[in-house]
Amino acid sequence: MKSRTVRSRTAARKRGRPADPKTRLMFCIVRSFLLGTVSCALLLCILSLIFEKTTLPLTLVRPAACLAASVGVYLSGWDLAQGFARYKLLIGLGCGFFYCLCLLAAALFAGGIASPTTGNLSLAAAILLSGMAGGATAALRQPVSSRRD
Repeated sequence: MKSRTVRSRTAARKRGRPADPKTRLMFCIVRSFLLGTVSCALLLCILSLIFEKTTLPLTLVRPAACLAASVGVYLSGWDLAQGFARYKLLIGLGCGFFYCLCLLAAALFAGGIASPTTGNLSLAAAILLSGMAGGATAALRQPVSSRRD
């Protein structure tokens, strides 16, 4: 007779989910990162086509890129927070913080520290708040009865 944990692992593998908690965590993080980056890239492609086909002023390119990055981080924070039972808002905030660190590293490699005049700080704030909003959305989408644990 199989033990209870062996049966639950077998059932988890049949459902397509990893049974080991560390493997499940890595799967959740990688899936969230891929969802955020792919959605951001697709939105950037759509926005570039819109800017090419219309007569929108080119001054709107930077806000459009900020919007695309914010949507990607929002979806990434939402998806990562969906994978956890508790602390969804903090998980979304951590996701936004990770992307802020990525933005800072990219700014450093591109030519120096971010300055308030370049708009990188407003982009960092938008990214941080988008990740937190994704975590908040995941927390609010939970049924009320399961929030109290």
